[in-house]
Amino acid sequence: MAVLDYSYKAVGGFLAFMCFFQLLEMLRKIRRVLIFTQMLGSAVTLFYMPLMTGVAFSSTAFLLFGSTINNFSSIVISYLVVNQYFIKPQALFHSLTESHPYIGPWFVFCLGFCINFFIVNFFIVFLNEAYSSIINKIRLLTYKKRQKSKLEYVYEFLGFQTTSFHDSHEDTEREDPTGNKDLIVRNKRLFYN
Repeated sequence: MAVLDYSYKAVGGFLAFMCFFQLLEMLRKIRRVLIFTQMLGSAVTLFYMPLMTGVAFSSTAFLLFGSTINNFSSIVISYLVVNQYFIKPQALFHSLTESHPYIGPWFVFCLGFCINFFIVNFFIVFLNEAYSSIINKIRLLTYKKRQKSKLEYVYEFLGFQTTSFHDSHEDTEREDPTGNKDLIVRNKRLFYN
């Protein structure tokens, strides 16, 4: 009975493993999922910049104030204090100006400037993204046309015509089929030369 129970769990685990990879294979063919995963890659690289700035400020605070202020006695504690700038910037400012009257205010000013710079930039990016999505929806509703992608502009600039970027089925019906034959002939000439 134990052998059957173990084999049942092993086969179930193997089937779950295969179903998971089959699901990934099916998701790979959906264009929006591919675009989303590519956007996640670029978003992860955007995350590193504020993180590295926080590490840079915490290591600088550890080197400057570590021997005199207990809040900066190690890099980990100074990283926590630097990240607490959002919660209580006045307390950080007063503790630094009491022990270091010249370097402390400059450090808090530079820290606040960088943090506010990142916050404003990310806020502008989100506003811009929301604005462009609203404009695209309005364009789609009023003109029944979507905005061209960069690849479509490249094809248009090079003089290529393709059926994969048309907005509706009517456009593909009106298209001249000889244009695609010319494209294939040109590509064959380029390939064999």
